[in-house]
This record gives sequence, structure tokens and C-alpha cells, in this order.
Amino acid sequence: MENWTVAAPAMVNIPAKQASALLNRREGNTLRLYLHMQLHNGRLDKRSALAELEMTEDELRRALTALQRLGMAEQEGPAQLLQSDKRPEYAPGDLTANLTQDDTFKQLADDVSHKLGKILSNTDLTVLLGLYDWLGLPADVICLLVVYCMEEAHRRFGAGRVPTLRQIEKTAIIWEKEGLITAERAENWMVERERNRRDTGKIARILQIIGRKPTATEENYISQFAAMGFPPEIIYDAYDKTVTRCGRLEWRYLHTILKNWKEKGVRTLDDIERQDKKPAAGTAAAWEPGDFELEAVRRMGQYKKEG
Repeated sequence: MENWTVAAPAMVNIPAKQASALLNRREGNTLRLYLHMQLHNGRLDKRSALAELEMTEDELRRALTALQRLGMAEQEGPAQLLQSDKRPEYAPGDLTANLTQDDTFKQLADDVSHKLGKILSNTDLTVLLGLYDWLGLPADVICLLVVYCMEEAHRRFGAGRVPTLRQIEKTAIIWEKEGLITAERAENWMVERERNRRDTGKIARILQIIGRKPTATEENYISQFAAMGFPPEIIYDAYDKTVTRCGRLEWRYLHTILKNWKEKGVRTLDDIERQDKKPAAGTAAAWEPGDFELEAVRRMGQYKKEG
């Protein structure tokens, strides 16, 4: 909290645009906090601010959120904005004031209503105000959040399923903790998540998981395989070796093979072929595991003993 600063010139000089924004804030605490920080060398001391301004911690947090949204306060370090453990209780007057005096929030409410295809109830608006005020998420980030939650609901439960504002709030809390507080960060995260989903879908098909969703354990393994960054042909070769050796898909065996390949820098089938032990030409030697698989065989023996 102490890492928050504002510009601190010798004289308090507020640009007209920002002065207008501050004057339009209904409660006045935002302007009072800004002036307080100006008089304290541009820095925020929580204890001093609470005592001198006679604010509650919630009022202080809300005022600081407003300054951040107006671009008039910023963080110097990793400390996060002061935030209570749960969404504050908003009175009906809070909703009315924000909808009538804060054009950004009013437009946000209209946009979310349109995206969800329903008129937002007072309960919905209270949750939405919490995302905007309590979590301090910008309006464009909240809109991206709603789109993401709708896509997730459609993917999991089918077309036509719409998430509730409380469900959206749960995801919003995760986004805020993960630092997805700008549209650019949120968009990049969504793109990366979609890429990972496509990769895991390809891997599931390679492993012959077709016509059903992977179990939680299978999803965990598949996510680990996707994170290794192997191309499809490498995953398939490891799968082929696993089934040949075990007679079925043995997840821990497959994981060990891929982990060994990752550690050894394997990127192509040629890399695997160069490392594998091959029977002499013209012989009828039985299949033997390649060098990379020997460790998997050894570990599988341990797994069986431990089981």
C-alpha cells in the first residue's frame, strides 16, 4: 500500500480534465485523497491517510481505485491495492449514484446486459459494481471477462448456457490475483489459453481419447505433455512405444518417456532414432526399448512395487 504515488510538485496543479473528473466524483473522497498525497510528497501512508482524512479502509481503497482508474496514481512496486477479503455491501443509493454519475459504469452495465442477453437485476448490478469498484478492474477488462466466461459456459454446458454474475465474479477474483488487470494482459492470456486448449485437444486425439472428455487425471497429464512443447509426431511416437511395451496406454510410462526426451533436448523423430538401440540388420531380434525408454521401464518397476 505504501508503494502508491502521485506527482508532487511544489504547488498543487491539476490538469483541467483530471480536475473535472475529480469534481464529478460524488463522494469527494477521491479529491481529498489526491490532495492528501500531494501534501505528503506524492506518497500514500495508509495510517496517516486513515487518521487525517477520517476514512474507513474501504473508503480509502475505493478512493485509491478511482485515482488509479483516472490515471492519477500508480504503483512503484509489487504491493497490491488495499482490498478487503469480500465484496463490500453496496446500498441502493450506491447503485443509483454510479449509474447516474459515472458514465463509464453506466456504459459497462449496458454492455454487460447486452452480452448476457438480459436486464441486470439490482443483485447483478451490485456484483458488477464490485468488479468495477472493489476489484478495481477496468471496464474493458470486465467486458473481456464476461466474453470469456460465456465461452467457457458454452464449451462446458452447451450453447445457450449463460453464466451468472456471481460465477463471473469468481473468475474475476482469479484474474485480479493473476494480474490480468489490463485489456492487453487479459487478451494475451485468453489467446494463450485457447492455444493450449487446441494443443491438448490434439494430444487427446493422438492418445485415442475420442468421443468423450478426458478424466481429471488424464487432463492433468495431457496439460503436462502440452507444456513440454513437443510436435504431434513426437507425442505419437511416445504413445506407440508405450502401448507396444505395456499393451495399453500407461500414463506414467508415457510421461517418463516424454520427460526424458525433454531433458535430452529431443525435438524430432531423427533425434529419437539416433538415440534408440536398433537390432542388427537382417536379424530377428526381439523389440528392445530405446535408451530413452530404459528409464521408463525402470520406473515402471518401481511403480508396481510401490502399488
